[in-house]
Amino acid sequence: MEPYREIARFSQWWVWLPLGGILVFFVYAILSQVVLGRPVGNKPLSNWGLVLLTVVIFSLLFTLLRLQLVTVVDQQAVGVEFGIFGKHR
Repeated sequence: MEPYREIARFSQWWVWLPLGGILVFFVYAILSQVVLGRPVGNKPLSNWGLVLLTVVIFSLLFTLLRLQLVTVVDQQAVGVEFGIFGKHR
C-alpha cells in the first residue's frame, strides 16, 4: 500500500494582508528616509535601525512563507515534519 502524504502551508490571506502591509510600510519608510532624506514621523528611527528592522520583518515573512507541515501515514507509523522542528515518527 502506498503511503499517504499531505503538505499543508501557511496560506490564509487574512494573515498575509496585514503582514504584507507592514512590510510595504517599512519599504516605503526606507525609500522616504534613507533614499530621499525625509524623516518618517516625529521621532524617526535611525537609518540603520530602519534597515535592520525591515530585514528582520522580511526574514520572518520569508520564514512563514516557507513553513509547511508534511504528514506521512503508512502501515507502520505516522510521520510529521514541521519546518524547522524536523521529522518525528
